[in-house]
Amino acid sequence: MSQVKPTKPWEPTSKDKFQNFGLLLLAFLIAFGLVEFTFLNGKLGFAIGLFASYQLIFYVRSIRKNGPQGGKDSLLKGFALFGITLTLIPIFSIIFTVVARGYKGLHPGLLFKDMSLSSVNDPITQGGLSHALVGTVIMVVGALVISFPIGVLTALYLTE
Repeated sequence: MSQVKPTKPWEPTSKDKFQNFGLLLLAFLIAFGLVEFTFLNGKLGFAIGLFASYQLIFYVRSIRKNGPQGGKDSLLKGFALFGITLTLIPIFSIIFTVVARGYKGLHPGLLFKDMSLSSVNDPITQGGLSHALVGTVIMVVGALVISFPIGVLTALYLTE
């Protein structure tokens, strides 16, 4: 007697993955064409063209494969991906800028020294973040001391 191997019908097959990759390449080609032959230009024009072509291609594919509900799901998935991308771009930009401009200030005593004996004209490797870290910890603990009991008491009140 053989055991039945569990399947995962929601996972895309290798054929689906290959088709998705091909359709994504098609969306890139359409975006390049839109930038080349229309009023869209630059990185922003390419991004708009890529988003529009991606949405249209995968919407049509989902309608053909899964019906109207699949098309709606595809549209919402595309808009969610777009929103995630718009959210992450500034975050990564800020992190990159901070690291690119501030890596010279990293030194071994950064976390344990304070700025009490440092002035504006001292080198960047003198001083540290000790005061700032201690102040942050004090503020977080103070906020927890105030908000935690209020939150617990409010939850108890609402459940009763």
